[in-house]
Amino acid sequence: MTDARSNPSDDGGLRITARTIPSPRSISIEARRSLARFAAIAGATEFPSLDDDAGWRAHIEEYNSAILRDFISSAQEVGVECRTRIVSGVTVYDVVPASATWNSERIYVEVHGGALIYLQGEGCRLAAISTASRTHMRTIAVDYRVPPDHPYPAALDDCVAVYEDLLKHHLPRNIVIGGASAGG
Repeated sequence: MTDARSNPSDDGGLRITARTIPSPRSISIEARRSLARFAAIAGATEFPSLDDDAGWRAHIEEYNSAILRDFISSAQEVGVECRTRIVSGVTVYDVVPASATWNSERIYVEVHGGALIYLQGEGCRLAAISTASRTHMRTIAVDYRVPPDHPYPAALDDCVAVYEDLLKHHLPRNIVIGGASAGG
């Protein structure tokens, strides 16, 4: 017997009905306020229907614009060199901090936040700059493909492709993978 809230899809995936996920009580009040702020931005408009590609593009653009205002104020480009590259067919931002403490053999692979839907492009670049500045490590930010043109699991496929390419040039112990939200 299947649960009334979930059932298999035709392709073997799991279909889950919409639900509200509460904010964890184990996190600080500041973190809960931050989550509430981002939820308010995401929920400012109705989500488009799943087959409304134009609606999703507009929704993603609206969300990205709102979030980028915060990112721009926090990302300091001073002290980093940022290059756009293509790695295994995937756009990445290769950010090297000017700090003398970084180790050229170590790489931080940034999987940016945004639920594997939002913050591609400039959001990804700014997240990489922030990470490189904080960690003093060369940061490779994966600007993964997003819906509606590239549905799940395209974003994860892009991250794996970049990681596999990095393994050709770096020892696994010298690669750190992380990020915020979806990237965490």
